[in-house]
Amino acid sequence: MTDLLHQLEDQHEDLRLALRLLVSLADRAAAGACLPNADCAVVLTFLRDFAFGVHMPLEQKTVLASLAAHGSEDDVQCVGQVLRTQDEAQGLLHCLRVLWEPSGPLTASECEGLCATARALDRMLTRCMRVEEDRLFRSAKRAPADDRVGWPHSAAESHPTAAKWRQALQDVARRWT
Repeated sequence: MTDLLHQLEDQHEDLRLALRLLVSLADRAAAGACLPNADCAVVLTFLRDFAFGVHMPLEQKTVLASLAAHGSEDDVQCVGQVLRTQDEAQGLLHCLRVLWEPSGPLTASECEGLCATARALDRMLTRCMRVEEDRLFRSAKRAPADDRVGWPHSAAESHPTAAKWRQALQDVARRWT
């Protein structure tokens, strides 16, 4: 069980890196710099395919589901808050993908919108990860044993994908930070 929680925390570090890169790239766009489409695509695809496609569903079917069923009233409220935040954040990511794939150069107001949306996504997901790490992951250590039976298998399934994305993000970070 703690392997799953450690793995989720490691994935949070990857997500934090992706969010820093996203904000940095958005700031560069606002400053009028041409952005490397390939690197922007890596960051946005990581967020869509891994963060929202693998990581969050893994959290939802393990930690969050267990706490929703067996956690304290405060834990259940935190789970609801995390799920709502993740849903709202996914909407922001969709907006970013639309803005970042324009048919021509971005206008000044589109660049401002891109930066504001990137920063809002960063704030939302950073707050969400803080709640998970500071409260929910700790509470999950007390989850009933029968809830935790499948956790090692679930953790093992996402590990190779996480390693691939971690390398891709580190490659982008070396070029831009």
